[in-house]
Amino acid sequence: MLDYCASLIVRARHLIVALAALCAVFFGALIPFVGVNADMAKYLPSASPMRAGTEVLTDQFDDPDLSTFRVMVEGLADDSERKEALAALEKLEGAHRVTSSTNATAADGDPARYINGDHTLFVVSSESDYADPAATSLAEHLSALSESGLNGHPLTFTSDNPSTSGELPLWIAAIAVALLAAILIAMSASWIEPLLYLATIGIAVLLNMGSNVVLGEIAEVTFSIAAILQLVLSMDYSIILANRYRQERTAQKNRGVDSVPEASAIAMRRALPKAFSAIASASITTIVGLLMLIFMSFKVGADLGIVLAKGVAISMLTVFTVLPALLVMCDALIARTPKPFLHPRLGMLARLEHAARWVVLAVFIAILAGSAFLQSRTETAYTLSTPDRVAEHFAPDNDIVLVYLNSNAEHIHEIADAAKRDPHTISVMGYPATVGAPLTKGEMKSTLEEFGGSHDSGDAMGSTDGSDDSLALNDTALSMVYFAYHDGQAGTMTLREFVAAAREVENLSQRGELGSFTSGSIGRFEGVDALEHALESGQVPGDVRGREFTPGQLASALNSMTERESKGSHSSDTSDATPLNEEDLTQLFMLHRALHESDPSWTMSIDDLVHFLLEESGQGGRFEGQLSTEQVSQLENAAAEIGDVRTRFVGTEFSRLIIRTDYPKESPETLAFVENLIDLANAKVPGEHFFVGDSVMVYEMREGFGAENVKIALFTAAAIFIIVALTFRSIAVPAILVLLVQVGVFLTVSTVGLQGYSMYYLAMLIVQCILMGATIDYAIVLTTYYREARQKHGVRDSLARAYDGSIHTILTSGLIMVLVTGVIGFLFSNPTVAQICRTIAIGALAAIILIVGVLPALLAVLDRVVAPKDAAPRA
Repeated sequence: MLDYCASLIVRARHLIVALAALCAVFFGALIPFVGVNADMAKYLPSASPMRAGTEVLTDQFDDPDLSTFRVMVEGLADDSERKEALAALEKLEGAHRVTSSTNATAADGDPARYINGDHTLFVVSSESDYADPAATSLAEHLSALSESGLNGHPLTFTSDNPSTSGELPLWIAAIAVALLAAILIAMSASWIEPLLYLATIGIAVLLNMGSNVVLGEIAEVTFSIAAILQLVLSMDYSIILANRYRQERTAQKNRGVDSVPEASAIAMRRALPKAFSAIASASITTIVGLLMLIFMSFKVGADLGIVLAKGVAISMLTVFTVLPALLVMCDALIARTPKPFLHPRLGMLARLEHAARWVVLAVFIAILAGSAFLQSRTETAYTLSTPDRVAEHFAPDNDIVLVYLNSNAEHIHEIADAAKRDPHTISVMGYPATVGAPLTKGEMKSTLEEFGGSHDSGDAMGSTDGSDDSLALNDTALSMVYFAYHDGQAGTMTLREFVAAAREVENLSQRGELGSFTSGSIGRFEGVDALEHALESGQVPGDVRGREFTPGQLASALNSMTERESKGSHSSDTSDATPLNEEDLTQLFMLHRALHESDPSWTMSIDDLVHFLLEESGQGGRFEGQLSTEQVSQLENAAAEIGDVRTRFVGTEFSRLIIRTDYPKESPETLAFVENLIDLANAKVPGEHFFVGDSVMVYEMREGFGAENVKIALFTAAAIFIIVALTFRSIAVPAILVLLVQVGVFLTVSTVGLQGYSMYYLAMLIVQCILMGATIDYAIVLTTYYREARQKHGVRDSLARAYDGSIHTILTSGLIMVLVTGVIGFLFSNPTVAQICRTIAIGALAAIILIVGVLPALLAVLDRVVAPKDAAPRA
């Protein structure tokens, strides 16, 4: 079957190259249409509370697209210069709102947080997504200002774009490809072969990246790193096939048949079946290792694993089809461009390995124990950020959002209050934390005074100076409103209680403490003096003196008494007295009870206050006629503003509370804050509720990553073990090779930890899967050559032959993996791609050192279980 396929590929070589070129153009044209997702929350596990909360937010709230830029200006001396800078930034094309110390609202936090010594922060927002032209134009203008300065002052800015990935810059890609070409040239026997390798894998990369369109969208980190990793992981397949082809052509030359017609085609038909096993084995272990990322609950692993596994499979297919065609078609050109190439001889190293095999074994055991311990001490990071000069002076905002059912909002204000008490909280925004917050009378008074002090007197919650065009909700008025809101009733009074209440209200009116809201019809009442005199002189019968009067009954009795007195004698000056009626007395009764019988724990929100006053000031309401037309208009404006707040924070089924902090996205203090919020919400909020935010995602991932990392490591090791065991038909060989590469993983993680860094979780998983899947190929090649040599030679000679047979492939592929990924990791400012590439480079280097420097000694020590039983003498 393999021979037939090889013959078919060789015969159809021109058609294969033509189709491959067309497919490369077609799929390359599809790459711009592949969706790229930067929202990592989409890859949370299906059971993740944060994912559910994110979906609820998307469903319940239609938030506008916004992009924000944090701009730091140095050297602004005073508010005058800050206002000039603010005005200049507001004029930038694409700028929708600019916030700084001079115009910060309560939601923006303390104005002082926008000033740090000689530095001033401005937050510039645009009403468009970061990728839209308006935001792009704004970023370009800010970039220009960062070079020229703003009004003569140095300016630095950073984007608040949550994306930490991006396309690989062309200049870095060019350096990587140039380095790759240099390695291939150094290790190739012809000047032409590297071009054929690059063309073959280049076609495979275009096919893979373009075919991602069928996936709908891929993660941004996948889009950034997939092409270069595919190139690095599969380049050795081309080298293996080219080496086999060269061996066949050399054999033809030795037999003198290298010039016969179709000699190159004949050589390729023989080389393909011989290379198939090695290439298929190498690719399968790599694919299986990558597919282990599917078991990662955070689905970005599956996204990356599927794309890379698909890429390696496509690379294998192109190596088996396109490269054979190119090699045969360019055979004459290859023959005319020979060159010396690097092929080290390691016979001395083989002898040293054999002589020191027991020492090497002891050192390996020590490395195994030490690296296993150290890697367990390396911290795991779940977020990465680019260097940020602005953040050095101004901590960026970190929002944590609580999503809860509208029907379960009773205790949300307690969570808001707890969050507000944290010194790192900038603001708490939400209906229960603002206009819906339950406030006692004292809290309401303070809130209204604060509101009135920062707004024009014509606002709905205007000043409390008693002016006619403001509500003037002073302490007395608020007492009455609270009493009425909580179903307070006028009740009854005795005559003495009425006199005391009337005198109290009269005194309040004289001191101006009633305000226009309650003083409209409550002042000095006619008949009070006469009634008081009658009570003191005993003129009121005892049964009447102790009787409880309703406002209506009292109005009738007092008016009769006033009429009799006026007929009998002239009363004192009553020019400012108010004729008695049931409505006035009802208000008096209620005010008296409000002042003396109100419960200090009663609460009312601003929303309740506004709508209650609007309702009760209408026809038939308890405050009918007490508010002017202007005051009612102010209340209606306030009600409209409150409606906007409700729309922003209250959905049809769920509401949200936004807690804005200056905590870093990931730190022990941040996680403790999140945990406290979660615990409080679990205790106070029944039913469904979710937390959403970058720090919440970190919290969730930390909860299960340790066990998940172990699970994936075990799955990967087990899968590779089975493949290697089937390849060698041995249990001992896969045990040795898997353990060796696992030590390479330990060393990689330990190296990062020893440098004082945390290791990015995705880099940790990728290094596990890629090292186990890809670098174990090097160990398989060396072990294969050793086992073959042991059929005829002793242990020491077999080690030398194993080195000679495998070192070229190991060095070529290994140098590509180490140097190319290392250069990208060093040059690329993108933190995610940079750390993943650096980690792969460190891991590949560790694996190569172990395979070249330790594996031969282990093979020698364990020769009896590694080599077949019918091997040559053990000497």
